[in-house]
Amino acid sequence: ERAAADGNGIEPQDVDVLKLLYLVRYVDDIKATLDNIVILMADDIRLDKITMRGKVQSSLDRLFSQSYIGRTGDVYNFLTDEEQDIAREIRNTPVDSAAITQRISDLIFGDIYTTKKFRFGSKYDFPFDQMVDGMANGTLTGGMKLRFLTVATDPTEKQELRLMAGSGGQAIVVLAENPYY
Repeated sequence: ERAAADGNGIEPQDVDVLKLLYLVRYVDDIKATLDNIVILMADDIRLDKITMRGKVQSSLDRLFSQSYIGRTGDVYNFLTDEEQDIAREIRNTPVDSAAITQRISDLIFGDIYTTKKFRFGSKYDFPFDQMVDGMANGTLTGGMKLRFLTVATDPTEKQELRLMAGSGGQAIVVLAENPYY
């Protein structure tokens, strides 16, 4: 409540959401999903759930960004002081985006899609360049390309018109915009 009163990144409504998450933390029968939180926050049967859903989502986003709560998939959970400290340390740890992109590339082209050549008909094999977020995986042949664009790619690069205009000789796969994996 002091953080909301002092304007430290959260608002008074966020405190109510945080209290609710604290109350349901150890109740196994209630999953703290967005829809369940909206229902539990309702104080009147005539409540506009769509509006309330937006407000609760904003509160959850603020609480998550300030490390008051955690998220596992669609389920939110209250974090104790110790868990908050750990979450802040994790958030403040520098991340090498090139290493992450390389790991994604290794997963895609090493484990998921291991084919190195495109087969046309029964006797023509064509090698293709493998790319993730503009980084090449292996040597570039200058021919066909298979490009994967992740959430780390600049959103302007993923605009449909831009993708269509620049897709000659390449297949482009745009991965979901979900930053939580």
